[in-house]
Amino acid sequence: VSDVNRARRATTVTILYRDSGDFHRNLLDLEAIERTLRSAQLRVATVTFDDLAFREQAAIMSRTAVFLAPHGAGLANTAFIPVCGVVIEVHSCGHVLSYFGTLAVNSGKHYLPWYDPRCGHPVHSQLRVQDRVFPSVAACTDSPVCRGSSRESPAFLNETQALGLAKEALRMRCECLGRLATPPQAPIATRTSTSWVDPTTQCSTWP
Repeated sequence: VSDVNRARRATTVTILYRDSGDFHRNLLDLEAIERTLRSAQLRVATVTFDDLAFREQAAIMSRTAVFLAPHGAGLANTAFIPVCGVVIEVHSCGHVLSYFGTLAVNSGKHYLPWYDPRCGHPVHSQLRVQDRVFPSVAACTDSPVCRGSSRESPAFLNETQALGLAKEALRMRCECLGRLATPPQAPIATRTSTSWVDPTTQCSTWP
């Protein structure tokens, strides 16, 4: 099965829920996000990897077109998303480490980070954590106390922001699939209608 055809069959927006027993690094508006994405006719699956075997986790990701997740080890499963898939990493205030972005890009996916706009610019804005003021997120990253506190904060992504990210992610994915499906530049007389698959018809039905 070609990479393009495998990718076309992956049509789910997968949302990662961390079963931590509290709000640490979770999406606070998860139910509203799920409801809004489904109302936009998107196929949505919310998963937690905590009790799943490795094979089960890989199987879920093989059906994923867009992976929406707060920062955490679950993003390592990015490697199993089909080509052209999109990873949306949701960062809490003060936490901007993007090594999962490197994993996404190096494995043929797109990376779409989200930073809470209430926190100001992720590099040039001051950040207050535990009654201390840091001149920038970079300074926070250099402090173990600040970095740890920021990393464990809940993610304040709301349903409107999530829908906008999902739309942008699906647009990026469609463009990528279109590029991969472009037929070879052979003479018109030698081309056949079954020699390649154009995924844009499927993509055009998405918001």
